[in-house]
Amino acid sequence: MRLSSSCDVVTPRARRNIVIYRDDGYCSNWVMTGGMWRFPDGEILTGFTRLACDYAKPGATNHLWLDTWGELCLVRSKDDGESWSSEPEVALRKRDAAVAFFQDGEQNMNWNPVDFRSPDTVLLSNYLGEHLWARDYKEVRFWSTIMASPDRGRTWPLGPLTKKPSHMFSTWGLPSYVVRPNGDVLLFSDAILRGNEESQTMHIYTDLIEDMGRRWTYTGELPLERRDARFIIHPAPLALEGGGILLAVRAQTPARVVYVMLYRSDDHGRNWQTVGRVTDVGGTPHLLRLRDGRIALTYERRFPPCGMRARVSLDTEGWAWGPEIILRDDGEGDMGYSRSVQRADGSILTAYYISLAKERVPGREPVRHIAGTIWRPD
Repeated sequence: MRLSSSCDVVTPRARRNIVIYRDDGYCSNWVMTGGMWRFPDGEILTGFTRLACDYAKPGATNHLWLDTWGELCLVRSKDDGESWSSEPEVALRKRDAAVAFFQDGEQNMNWNPVDFRSPDTVLLSNYLGEHLWARDYKEVRFWSTIMASPDRGRTWPLGPLTKKPSHMFSTWGLPSYVVRPNGDVLLFSDAILRGNEESQTMHIYTDLIEDMGRRWTYTGELPLERRDARFIIHPAPLALEGGGILLAVRAQTPARVVYVMLYRSDDHGRNWQTVGRVTDVGGTPHLLRLRDGRIALTYERRFPPCGMRARVSLDTEGWAWGPEIILRDDGEGDMGYSRSVQRADGSILTAYYISLAKERVPGREPVRHIAGTIWRPD
């Protein structure tokens, strides 16, 4: 089959923006790397990274500081996203965990089994920076870390577990995974392979988490067609019928043009074929299976007008896509990294981080916070 996607741009029939978490003393980023889960009773758990921040200080929102010193936080909604807990639960303090693992050599060895087929299970995959005082990303190496909870993120009997593959220069774990029918997990992550340290060329690889979390095994780099992209990163997998997987990724060229590419596996992720490019401008992607079988794709646009975008498939496998949907267009350039869930009434909640253009004033950056858009996929 051939990929097709509309060139039309529309607004949804209904949309409403909400604040999920905001504290003007923090820089809060990256729902995509924090994760988002909706449970059967309408409880929603949303993860993100935050760090105390003085917005009047130049460079205070530098991503490197959040990556190495930030806290991986969780907020909850008990009413399908209408209201949220005001004080986050801190799942992982990156600096403390990095000191324990890289300096003290005392890795937490909690390998207690977790049933990944349970609707209450949460798998957090993130990363720790090895050099906490780095001035540039080329001076620090990151390593994937996993944690798992059987009770919606309230306790963490599995992890945090960190490993340093000898054949890789850096790895960035993401809560991007597919649970197989037997309960094993195929986990998708980003990496710089050894030999690519100077170019910082990034790839996607998979790990297999077996036996309810007792084994965590590298299974290989994905052989994805790169086209003109320097980066193929931030994988968003979606399970298809019969063992297939649809994978959306962020492709980024040396000229910093960003777009969404789709790939497909028909054998549980062992082999891959190119589906094609689905956006002109915009990534990082997330894929959500809707209850009627269609697929929702969300991503950010960092060129004016900056904001959040979406597309909805016209089929159940991601070969045909409808028009680009404007969720909001009032953001500044550094924003996005979305995840989405479908609510009981059929609407979609897309969560992301954002700073609002209207809040910029001389000498101070606008506050980066976690926001959401509730919209209809009709």
